[in-house]
Amino acid sequence: MKDSVKPIEFSVRLLRDGETFGVRYVCECGCRPQVRLRRDSPAAHEHCCCGIAHAAGPEARAHLDAYLAERKANGEDQDRTYAIAETTVTDPWGGIVPVAYAVPVRSGP
Repeated sequence: MKDSVKPIEFSVRLLRDGETFGVRYVCECGCRPQVRLRRDSPAAHEHCCCGIAHAAGPEARAHLDAYLAERKANGEDQDRTYAIAETTVTDPWGGIVPVAYAVPVRSGP
């Protein structure tokens, strides 16, 4: 499904504490969703108001899949399906950070 998802350009920024970094993007809706991580953090997620969700960190895809499944189990997103894509970014120390993102699939015209 990766080819059907519009690519999102993620950026990484070291935060003021010098230990936490943000993995974010600028959404077309104007939001700037950001996942905050430390070098030893497990994956975390963020959800934009327009429905795009992203996770970053170790096992980002598995984390994102679990998050979306939990939403569905809680009665959210019952009529929504997502196209999932994966990429990587480089953390402030040169390490590779997996990123997975889910874009709502629009049905109909």
